[in-house]
This record gives sequence, structure tokens and C-alpha cells, in this order.
Amino acid sequence: MDRIRMIAMDLDGTLVQQDGSVLPDTVKALKAASKKGIIIALASGRYPENAGTIMLDNGLEGPVMGVNGAIIQDRPMGRTLYLHMIPRETALEARACLDRLGARYILFSYKRVTTSHFGMTHRSEINDGPRMERLGGISFDHGAEAVTKALMTGVSKIFLPDQPNLEAIGRAVRTIPHLLVTRSNSRNIELMPEGIHKGRGIAELARWLGIPLSAIMAFGDEENDLPMLTTVGYGFAMGNAPEHVKAQCAYTTDSYDRNGIGNAIERYVLNGGQE
Repeated sequence: MDRIRMIAMDLDGTLVQQDGSVLPDTVKALKAASKKGIIIALASGRYPENAGTIMLDNGLEGPVMGVNGAIIQDRPMGRTLYLHMIPRETALEARACLDRLGARYILFSYKRVTTSHFGMTHRSEINDGPRMERLGGISFDHGAEAVTKALMTGVSKIFLPDQPNLEAIGRAVRTIPHLLVTRSNSRNIELMPEGIHKGRGIAELARWLGIPLSAIMAFGDEENDLPMLTTVGYGFAMGNAPEHVKAQCAYTTDSYDRNGIGNAIERYVLNGGQE
């Protein structure tokens, strides 16, 4: 096995438990890998400031790749290295389509989270809003006028949570040119700039760090992780991943709630004699 120089991880269903915590054994393995000089990175569909709190809360350091690779920071709450946005005309067409279908959606922009309806609140605002505002400079806004403002300044991802007509919405948005449609689980849809995904993000981060893709270990569990897992040298599907995700990955590990990341690090990095 080539020397691993970076470990990149998805969050939900991969690193983070259902209660928002990280298993102590997983943290222990990540810190041991860090002591060996291996860079620890996050690769999440969450916006980077939201993802970065996971590192801060668990004493970890490293780059944060947020919004499926559309926004990349050099560290939690740190400097933005890359920023990609949906072309404005494409975003406006997507908004018109979603509004016509009565969809509820969330826009992720640089330092801003906007929900399509008043009374609709992103979970990070509910769980950690003041901290996001204080540490990350994040603004939260709601309603049609706020959506228009966000579209004019630029949007990196449009997120559609679970709702009754989700499959019909998915079929409709797939007809919009220059839009990447993906999912982080079977109950949502993510709209991204064409060509922007975790595979592109990990390649940009690796280039910035001067690390070959062949020297990266990555973990994920869903469709939006596949571009990363199939790009790096060592892509691991979690044990809880759908079978079609596992089938496309070179490696598999245990499920997220059974220390899948930590077990793989122990086997391939810490006990594998890597120096």
C-alpha cells in the first residue's frame, strides 16, 4: 500500500453519529494518524463552517471541503481556497422550476444560508445558529425576497429536503442544463454547479497541498461521495452504504456506528507499518 498522506471523510453516516457525536475510538485513530504527519480533512455536503465545528469539537485540525466541494477552506473557520457557484441563469431557471412545483428548498451561498419559506429553518440555525454567526460569520435568511437576493449574489448549492413530491421534483430539475443533480441520501436532492462534486473538490485540495490523489484515503456512504471515493487511491465505502455505492468502491469498512473509519485506519495506517 502506498504511503497515505491525507485522510478525507464525509460526515453524516460516515464520521458523525445520529446524535451528532463522533465515536471516541474514531477520534483516537484520527489523532494517531495526525501524529504520523497525515493530514485530516473533512469532505461534506454541509457548508464548511457547519462541518468545521465537528473538527473543533473533537480536537482535530485540517482542511474543510464543504458543499460537496464547492467551498473549500484551509482549516475550520479558515481561509477560503476555492469557491464555485451555480451559473446565475441556471440557478434562476432552477428556482422557477422549484417554485412552480411548490418545492421547499435551501440555498447555500458564501457565508449565507437561505430557506425558501418563512418558518423553514436549516438545522444548523436551530442547533448552533449563534455559534455559526459568531465563529463563521454566517447569516441566515428566509423567504422569497431573501432567495432573490441570494441568487443575485451567487449560490453554490440548492438543497431539497424530504417532501411529498421529491421524485417528481428530481425528474424536473434533471432537465435543466449545466446543473449536477445528486443525493446525500434517498430522502433529499442536491443541486450543484455542473462538474462540481467531491471528486473535483478532493483533486483541488490535493493539488493545493501538493499531494497525489493516489496517496489519499477517503471514506463515504452515499451517492454524493462516489466521485471522491472513485478518484482517490484508497476509497472506502462504509458498511452502512447502499450496495450500489459499495460496488463502485475499491474498499469497504465497517459501518459508521461500528468505528468503520477507525478500524480502517488501524488496519491500513497504524498497524500497517506506515512511517
